[in-house]
Amino acid sequence: MYNIAVIGYGYWGPNLVRNIKNHKDCDLKYICEINKRYRTKAKSENESVIILSDYRDILNDQSIDAVFVATPLDTHFELAKNILNSNKHLFITKPTVQNCKQIDKLIKLSISKKLIAVTDHTYIFSNAINKIKEIIDSGELGEITYFDSVRVNLGIFQNDLDVVWDLAPHDLSILFYLTKLNPIALTSNGVSHLNNGLIDIAYLTLHYKENFIANFHLNWFSPAKIRKIIIGGTKKMIIFDDLKSDEKIRVYDRGIQRLGTSEINKILVEYRFGEINIPKILNQESLKIEIDNFIEQIKQGTLNSINDLKNSKKIIKILEKHTTSIKKNKKIGLI
Repeated sequence: MYNIAVIGYGYWGPNLVRNIKNHKDCDLKYICEINKRYRTKAKSENESVIILSDYRDILNDQSIDAVFVATPLDTHFELAKNILNSNKHLFITKPTVQNCKQIDKLIKLSISKKLIAVTDHTYIFSNAINKIKEIIDSGELGEITYFDSVRVNLGIFQNDLDVVWDLAPHDLSILFYLTKLNPIALTSNGVSHLNNGLIDIAYLTLHYKENFIANFHLNWFSPAKIRKIIIGGTKKMIIFDDLKSDEKIRVYDRGIQRLGTSEINKILVEYRFGEINIPKILNQESLKIEIDNFIEQIKQGTLNSINDLKNSKKIIKILEKHTTSIKKNKKIGLI
């Protein structure tokens, strides 16, 4: 059994706690929460768990094997650094930290101490996204030409990070998991409607040397909740709709073929409308799969994973450059 502690019992913390308590190899010993109301909630929902207000008690307990962190972004670096320095494995919610310098320090620290350190990128452990990866890797879509993501809702408004830092890590993690292409530049445009300095509607575009483009529409002011990704290929295309309880993935055998140009230089194309395939997806909670993977890494001592800090750094780099692009109102290079 592994002794586990969770720091943070606000929005995401209870989901972590529920899955840890249900894991056959985990014993949840501590929940730490500085907010009195959430601390009271944690006590009422977890009678056999020690509830703390000071996370240093966790650091000082040498019996704790791993710590899960679900706290505001500005607390992440100090918490993560201290957790690793106390020789405990780390599972931290996205975004990992505030900049690449911080994540580089954590990567170096985790490697030197041979500790597992991962970011909570739940989507890349989902059966739906892994089915899409299977389809892409098989070559069924042909050459991938674009990735178009829409993640919008009415709220939840954050006080410490903008809409891109809050929402984009989900779809960036999916993009980097599904493709091996590396962007060379980005453009980010957005506005703040609450005049608090935080962008609440944004359009982030990644540019590549290949004939590929990735675009992200992120919005806290939408009247409807949309969680959709369209992936284009030269042979077929995919639509992933995360809000559907079933039929999350549709594979469209549709596309165009260029026939040439006419005498007046108009491009001539032929449209193809084939069948729509709806793959069957096993219904499992992604967070459970992700935590299972984390515990298995601890068992095996495997330092590399799809959500380790080295992979998470790609996302932090994009978020940092997004902030620069917004401020300077121009395209920003990534290499």
